[in-house]
Amino acid sequence: MTEFAIQLAIRFVVFGLVLAVALRLRDDVAIRPRWAIPVVALAIALFNALLYPAMAPLLKLAAVGLGFLIVPLGLNGLLLHGMNRYLRFFRIEGLRPLMWMTVAITAAHAVLYLAFRIFW
Repeated sequence: MTEFAIQLAIRFVVFGLVLAVALRLRDDVAIRPRWAIPVVALAIALFNALLYPAMAPLLKLAAVGLGFLIVPLGLNGLLLHGMNRYLRFFRIEGLRPLMWMTVAITAAHAVLYLAFRIFW
């Protein structure tokens, strides 16, 4: 349980940084009010920490082909789309910014995955 809490805290910080950078670089990605940035970062961290282990069999099956790239992008895209739709303070305006955020979150997740595999 402690290991999960530490990994969740690390994910929270990393995804918070990704969100902060995205908010600075993109005008079509918005979180209003600003105090909600940690809430969105925590939601992304929780979904990534809980969703990927639950989807591990599908990810392993998809890893046979190029699915190891497509499945995480699809899961993060669905996550961001759902958050855009149901969180009233998180807005992504358009498909291009959604794809940009999906790639950024998936890249951060891949770096975290490798770091956890190497150092844990």
